[in-house]
Amino acid sequence: MRGRENGAEVWGAIPRFTITKPMQAAGVKPVLRAPDCHTLAPALSQQQHLAHMFRATTRAMHTT
Repeated sequence: MRGRENGAEVWGAIPRFTITKPMQAAGVKPVLRAPDCHTLAPALSQQQHLAHMFRATTRAMHTT
């Protein structure tokens, strides 16, 4: 999404998956905001990586 907050342009994203409290504790954020698309893109990539690693680690714990 793209909008304005306090007169400044803001880009944001909300994940399409449910973020649990343990995921938030691991650093996954329910909402990302950035001043432009160039800043938002790497933040999205980092969040996707954190979510993927959290799920992989959690699955590995439950299968052993």
